[in-house]
Amino acid sequence: MIATPYLELKSNREEILPGYSEEFPYVCMFRRMDECIGRKIAWHWHSALEIDYVEEGEVEYKTPDSSIILRRGEAVFINSDVLHTVSARGRGGRIYAHLFDKYLVGGMFGSVYEKRYIEPVLKNLGPGMYRILPDDIKRIRVIENMFRLAEVYEKREEGYEFAVRSLLSELWYFLYKDAASSLSLREVESPADSTRILIMMKYIQEHFSEKLSIEMIAGSANISVRECGRCFQNKIGMSPGNYLNDYRIRSAAELLLGTEDSITEIAEKCGFSSGSYFGKSFLKMIGCTPKEYRRSGRKEG
Repeated sequence: MIATPYLELKSNREEILPGYSEEFPYVCMFRRMDECIGRKIAWHWHSALEIDYVEEGEVEYKTPDSSIILRRGEAVFINSDVLHTVSARGRGGRIYAHLFDKYLVGGMFGSVYEKRYIEPVLKNLGPGMYRILPDDIKRIRVIENMFRLAEVYEKREEGYEFAVRSLLSELWYFLYKDAASSLSLREVESPADSTRILIMMKYIQEHFSEKLSIEMIAGSANISVRECGRCFQNKIGMSPGNYLNDYRIRSAAELLLGTEDSITEIAEKCGFSSGSYFGKSFLKMIGCTPKEYRRSGRKEG
């Protein structure tokens, strides 16, 4: 079956990809946005390249530097190591995500495929995304290939690995030809704010259980409080305080379903000053109390 996991992250926010290995670096994942905490996939990144297809609903993809809204039948390519988040706009929202290593398509290091067809696209795209709309026959066929990829991966019949690589090669050749006409030929450099936001997010993730101040968060990147607030707002659309609270709530939600700790213990472990404040914050973000969330999650399991 196609993997349908909740988002699993390492301590540095790199996503763990179930079923993805060095022997066969490809996985197809299916996600229902209504099953995600806050109907949102938290900020994360991975070394794999990613091509997503929206099967239902309207979904917003964000990086620190851009935002794309995708509707049913549309797709997006996301470069490797790009920090991004995904959120549903309205109810529903179903996504197929294809994640793969460039060498599955490009073959050996330094091959003509890598030099001529892969690296130019990755360099031109830089730390960003590329939207694919079903507005002509070539793009429609590319999106149809994404369906075929999902079917091949789900059935996993003898030799499916060859079929996956063949379909990915077709997808990549389309990206090469389509992107070449619309992307700049210069290499995009990562701006200073992108580096700073990663440093501060990592600091929050490592110290969220402690008593944190905006001064401490700003200090981790050696910038002022004002610059810290501007950087968070410009890059991820929220204040550092709101990001901290969001991260604490998501961490608490995982503990509610994955441990037998009491709600008070979880509140303390996630850095909340009191159980009542934790309850109010959780209800505001998730739409139910911590107790209700734990009960409903375990019933579904």
